[in-house]
Amino acid sequence: MVFVVSGALALTGASAGLTPAQAAHVSAAAQESAVSTIVGKVVGRDGDPIPDVTVWATRTNDASTAASGADGRFEIEVAREGSYALSFDAPDVGGGITYDLSLKTPRVAAGARTDVGTVKLVPPASWGTSHIEVKISNLRAVGSGEEDPAYIYLKNNRGDYVKVDSVYQDIDTKRTAYFRDIAPGRYRVVVPATGQSLVITVGKGETAKRTLKLKKPAKRGNLVVKTARGLRVETFVVSNAAGLDISGQYASESHPVRDLPVGTYTVTAHRASGDVVTKVKVRAGRTTTAVLPLRFGGAVKVKVKAPSAAHSPLVILKGVGTAKRYEFRVSEKTGELVGRRIAPGRYRVIVRDVDEAGRKFTRGGAKDAYYKGKTLKKSTIITVKRGKTTKLSTITMK
Repeated sequence: MVFVVSGALALTGASAGLTPAQAAHVSAAAQESAVSTIVGKVVGRDGDPIPDVTVWATRTNDASTAASGADGRFEIEVAREGSYALSFDAPDVGGGITYDLSLKTPRVAAGARTDVGTVKLVPPASWGTSHIEVKISNLRAVGSGEEDPAYIYLKNNRGDYVKVDSVYQDIDTKRTAYFRDIAPGRYRVVVPATGQSLVITVGKGETAKRTLKLKKPAKRGNLVVKTARGLRVETFVVSNAAGLDISGQYASESHPVRDLPVGTYTVTAHRASGDVVTKVKVRAGRTTTAVLPLRFGGAVKVKVKAPSAAHSPLVILKGVGTAKRYEFRVSEKTGELVGRRIAPGRYRVIVRDVDEAGRKFTRGGAKDAYYKGKTLKKSTIITVKRGKTTKLSTITMK
């Protein structure tokens, strides 16, 4: 306050001889340039302070940051008036995971000190103090080298893929998959390349160690992807039945995807007007052709109320009695979406809180929401008709 008062006195002296309009302009400029401060305290679920949390204060074309101290308190200097969005980054845990919280400050006045009070931080769903280490042997079974690693996935007891790591067969390189800072519980380690999996239970604060010897996939086949005449796509992705992209991304021209383990695969072409999806079975010793169809289906319109305006949840249409599946991202600005080119049929609607990489939960940690139901099986089935737009009532996430 002393600094502000001194500044005001100096301004009055410097304004001598100016017209009232000029003096007002100088005063406004001085207020705009006055440094403001946002203060608060971050604590965990137990109420204990959390040190070394990076706190971001952002608004249009402006961002400031500071770290919390040993007592959990933080103090951020901002140069402009207005309301700021605060977000919080984990203190070097789990690869810099962002806490599941974003809040907006009251209007910060020039030169003022705005206290947001105590902020309770909720970590991501899969985050904790436990660790899993899986030593992988016989990597030659999948032919993984330095430029072609074997990917090892971690799946929680809800069926969500929460982490991924890679291992290599080369001498003196990494052969252990590490899954750190996870919540205690039961997990399944999955190796898509061989179809193997391993169930591991880890306690709070413990490190569970296991070994897994890879088996050479007994049967493999090839896949050729083609597009129907009149369908233009830039890229397509081939993924296995578990939804994991195990073959990379390819151009839309006829392209062979070789040496795939036998099984069912989904081929997805990403387009601005909606994804085109087809399923295909790869058989041992054969080359299977998958044709991406030209579909002019119906549309679905829905509005989603998310816990935070910063969210853009994923709306999933899951076919009833079929393998059809469509995914659409909700608009961050309006909370609405219009999903187009949907094959006619019956669908159940799921709204999921995932980030751009497909990982479960973003900043709100919201649970899955179902259209007019608390579970998928009890949700209302919608019908999509060719050339028609099916309008749904608002879906609220909690």
